[in-house]
Order: sequence, then structure tokens, then C-alpha cells
Amino acid sequence: MLLQVKELAHHCNVSPETIRHYTRIGLLLPDRNPVNGYCQFTDSDTKRLNFIRRAKKLGFSLNEIKHILAKCQKGKSPCPTVRILIDHRIKVNRARLEKLMELQVRMEQALSDWTDMPDSPPGGDNICQLIESFGTNYESTTTSQKGEIYTIN
Repeated sequence: MLLQVKELAHHCNVSPETIRHYTRIGLLLPDRNPVNGYCQFTDSDTKRLNFIRRAKKLGFSLNEIKHILAKCQKGKSPCPTVRILIDHRIKVNRARLEKLMELQVRMEQALSDWTDMPDSPPGGDNICQLIESFGTNYESTTTSQKGEIYTIN
């Protein structure tokens, strides 16, 4: 059975734009209708799309998924690569969670410290005494543009 973009999208519960994007970047490789040039997707494409969705749910990036699919197309098992990638991702996530927990503790401590502090209007060099008082008692932490948390000593 051949499906067009909208039919495949509906069948797999994704947007047509997702199908088009995956086709543009080479994750899906549909045939073309020789008469009108429309993409024609097969059952194999449906299985491939479901694989992509499962891999994304496990945290794999589209580039990683593309790499996995390429190994498979070459007749090589992608499983060793998948294990390495997921192991690395677990370690990265664990480190992020630790940093987030540290941030959570600092935030809770700050809120606890600020509960009895009076509000004060800005004046002179004072912008917000709550944040400024926190900075003098604790290690300073910032967040990068990518959302990664790191400490400034």
C-alpha cells in the first residue's frame, strides 16, 4: 500500500511537516510518483518512521538516528553504536541532573533566607537586595546560553 505525506502523517500520528522534514534530511527515503512527483511511502517507510519515533523517545538526536539507519543500510548491526550512544547520554543526563539538583538546593535555600527579608526599593548601586545578599554568602552560579549550568569561582 502506498501512502502520500498526509496519509503517512495521519497513520503515524505526526504532522505532515515532520514527514517532509525527515524526507529532506534523508531519514525517510520515499519513492516518487512518476506522474505527479509526489512522495510515495511504503510499509517499510512506516516501520522506519516508527523506529525514528522510538529512538527520539529514548533521547537520540536526528543525526544519531541517521547514523544508526546508515549502519543498518550497510548491513551492519547498529546495536553496538546504540549502546555506546545511550551509555554516553545516560552519563550526560546524570551530570545535568546533579547540577540541577545543586541549583534546586541553592534556590530553596535562597527562598528560605529571603522569607523574612524586607522588600527594599532600588537605590544607588542596589538593584535587588535579595539576589545581591545571596551572592555574598554562596558560590556564584550561572547558566550558559545552551542551558548548561556551570560554576564561576
